[in-house]
Amino acid sequence: LATDWQGRVDSSTLAPAQQQWLASSHKYIQLQEGLYMNRQLFCSGNIYDKLDALEAQRTELPDHLYRLQKEALQSVLPPPKPLEKLDISPQGSLAQSIAVTREVTRRDYDYISKRTVTTTSMETLPLTEAFIGWATGCHHKDSENIRTYISDWTSAGVSREDFPDNVGWSDVVEYIDGVPVKAQRAWSEEARTAAKIEAEERRQARKEVAERLFNRYLRTALPAHDQQLITEQWNRRFNAQVAPDYSALPVLVDGMSTTKNGDKFTLYPQQIKGVAFLTQKGNGLLAYDVGVGKTATGIVATVSQMQSGRAKRPLIIVPKAVYTKWIQDFTQLFPGIPINDLANMGEQATNRLGDGNHGLTIPEGSVSFCTNEALQRITFEDESIAGALFEDFSNLLGKSEEAYSSNPRIRAQAVAAISNEIGSASQAKDGYVFFERCGFDHITVDEAHRFKNLF
Repeated sequence: LATDWQGRVDSSTLAPAQQQWLASSHKYIQLQEGLYMNRQLFCSGNIYDKLDALEAQRTELPDHLYRLQKEALQSVLPPPKPLEKLDISPQGSLAQSIAVTREVTRRDYDYISKRTVTTTSMETLPLTEAFIGWATGCHHKDSENIRTYISDWTSAGVSREDFPDNVGWSDVVEYIDGVPVKAQRAWSEEARTAAKIEAEERRQARKEVAERLFNRYLRTALPAHDQQLITEQWNRRFNAQVAPDYSALPVLVDGMSTTKNGDKFTLYPQQIKGVAFLTQKGNGLLAYDVGVGKTATGIVATVSQMQSGRAKRPLIIVPKAVYTKWIQDFTQLFPGIPINDLANMGEQATNRLGDGNHGLTIPEGSVSFCTNEALQRITFEDESIAGALFEDFSNLLGKSEEAYSSNPRIRAQAVAAISNEIGSASQAKDGYVFFERCGFDHITVDEAHRFKNLF
């Protein structure tokens, strides 16, 4: 069944028999009228986020579809882990993002009256600051301790025995604040080596102490409602992902040869899973080890996209060293599909397939191959550079906000940086072609790690 880039099946494009099968199949979930998704895909990803999205659109769905989808998602929700099973770092994003409400006593010196003024109020504190307040007791009215130093252990939540000889409370605070441990300066090589070893030991020791005490605070001193909040947030962030079983997803391809290099050929289970992964949404990154069979997987995935109607003129870009092998493998596996050998996109290829206007006349239903070097002869039209490419590069460079900033100077700097990148990417050698005039609608890139940027 052909799907869109989100993995959805539009039943209006199917024959009546297929529509009936789809509606009755337990392998598919109905999303709304006429739209379906394979259950493996629907029940994957961040399940908490999907449940939230479902609740947000509840009024737009019929009750039976809402209940059906909710039951399906809840059935795969990972069992929540309790707080006592969690190890949460005070430096982590979770601890840094949670705030709690506490009674805090502040002591400030009034220079006019020349006396210390004490005030007590309810304050919203970062979780890490609440931990520091508990450990030192510095938020208590009668405590003389401060944030970075404990002088009175009787009002503190920790004890002297919690600290090894090379770690003090100030080290814990510095760990939470992200202050690095630096080796002491030394004049001899031997002394410098010893100082580095000492610094590393202290670095590890303060981390162990800080995280041990922080988790003790979470489990023993935190109010129940805050414990529940942290547990829920941790599970939502770190215990919510469900990966689809791609071996259970359908892979349909016709016309593949049963022999290759004179030997019987069939795809390995891992290759079939790879094809399913690449074709369900039409995009993906395959990172198999050498020898697992990325080439055959990429070829079959590309042909599957053609046969499902997602692609009519796919382009396969490969390094020059394996260019001939890719074409040979493709020809052996799918001898009935015509190939356009574009190689380095030299004069011979452009003369044979050129349209006379910096474009190519690629026949529908054929597969084009080119080398990485051919990309130097492919450029983009001005409309794309100013439109879609500008958007892509602004996201790629992390400059989306700056590019649309209300500050003219920041906006101008961002636009200049983005335009410079686009300019270098769109420069082409003589005999160039415009990508928009080639008709390519699907791209497979071999050894993608060789590229600095892919988008």
